[in-house]
Amino acid sequence: MSVQYKEINVKCPVCFSEKIIKLPQTLFQQKKFGNIKVQVSKGLVCDKHPFILFLDNNAVVKGYEKIDFQFDIPIEEEEVELTEDIIAKFSINDILKKWGTYILYNLLHGYIFNYPIYILIRKEIPDLTDSINELFPKFIPTQLNKTGTISSIEFKTYDAIELTEDKSLLIDPSGIVIQSPWSSKLKFEEEIIKKALDIIDVQGQNIIIKKEIEKFLIQADKIVDLLKQVNIIYDVDLIEKLSDELMQPKISNDRLNALREYITRNYDPKIVKKIKNKVREFLRFL
Repeated sequence: MSVQYKEINVKCPVCFSEKIIKLPQTLFQQKKFGNIKVQVSKGLVCDKHPFILFLDNNAVVKGYEKIDFQFDIPIEEEEVELTEDIIAKFSINDILKKWGTYILYNLLHGYIFNYPIYILIRKEIPDLTDSINELFPKFIPTQLNKTGTISSIEFKTYDAIELTEDKSLLIDPSGIVIQSPWSSKLKFEEEIIKKALDIIDVQGQNIIIKKEIEKFLIQADKIVDLLKQVNIIYDVDLIEKLSDELMQPKISNDRLNALREYITRNYDPKIVKKIKNKVREFLRFL
């Protein structure tokens, strides 16, 4: 049976160049939760700007998001048989070559934050699940007790599996995020990869990623300790106190939001509710 495609008129959110791209119709038939997220690489719509395209299950464009950083390496189109030796040498560079930055950020986020991760199997595309499962533990620190599980799933049996919750990441091996359970911009993962890619050596990359995750976990533990001591605390005050306690520069709001998400999933979700936004609280009492 030939593959059916939907034609979608896509506009670059930076320079507003327009082009029609084709996506397999089956992607929209299988969609269950939220928006489909497609990484549009440089050259696909315009020559200068990569971005994320958001589509609903009717293939209607719901919005765009700029990508601030993209590893400038051509996506591999030639398929290579995954031998044991290739799997053993598999690195973040291989994920970037196959799928680009956005898929890598999502995979890292799901794994670190303890979400179920499913990668659809397609006959014409090699399954990278074993390679990723071999790679990710190499840069996970021992204090990260729980990680997301990465499993492959047959495309034809996708509907039969219990993905009734919207708490799982679902990736099509063509490089499309069909489903993700978060709305964050993945700035934490972007920072990690930026620093890792400053190192050419694969082992050095793994060490950098591991150290950045360790730093994140230390911040999460400290925030939990601070929250146990108060009934409520404003986010700006928490950022200040965290900086003083760890003797580190103040974290960004994006980092605090990532820490809140991590604590919600891996500690007591109720404790995060102690963090209040000062502006929002002020407006509430007007």
